[in-house]
Amino acid sequence: MNSSLVALTVDGFFDKMAQNPPPGGGSAAALAGLMGVSLLEMASRQQIAGPDLAAVQAELAGLHQSLSGLIDRDAAVLAAVLPLLSQADLTDNVAAGQLADAVEQAIAVPLSIARSCVRGLELARILLNGVAGHVAGDLLIGALACQHAVTGALLMAAVNIPLLPDAAVQAGFRTQLRLIDSAAKALIDELQSAVYAREPYRFMK
Repeated sequence: MNSSLVALTVDGFFDKMAQNPPPGGGSAAALAGLMGVSLLEMASRQQIAGPDLAAVQAELAGLHQSLSGLIDRDAAVLAAVLPLLSQADLTDNVAAGQLADAVEQAIAVPLSIARSCVRGLELARILLNGVAGHVAGDLLIGALACQHAVTGALLMAAVNIPLLPDAAVQAGFRTQLRLIDSAAKALIDELQSAVYAREPYRFMK
């Protein structure tokens, strides 16, 4: 039987999500990003002008595949780290080393989700000027889903940073999180302003 989360029905996925983890917030963030990128793919097929669509569509397809894989990857990482966190004695060097490795993965995977979704936002900005007017709202919904995915993924990374034993490594990850968060916020602000400047959305500004 296929144990992949992405092989489940929609109802099956959310039924599993409602139980004890995994999956958890990282998989949910990847799913939100996948939904967002999928909407951007749809919007790219409604283009009336703009960039080399083949290249943009190819990159969106790559993000689609990557985020689909990250749904299961994050669940696997969570399944690995939870038993280690429940161990009574983490003073043992082997156990401590295993935990540190697992925690780094529990940070790295959500960061991959967040970076993929920031790239989705960048591609949405490329597409926006040439998208058909009636599809601009769909594009913005896709971008908003990517933005929420970035926020969710960064939350999941942030919660694990204090578990790292090295303060310098912690600081490095926090810097990465801040940069990704800042980039995503700037992009979504730009996209929202551009869409709400158009009809028929202007009254929502």
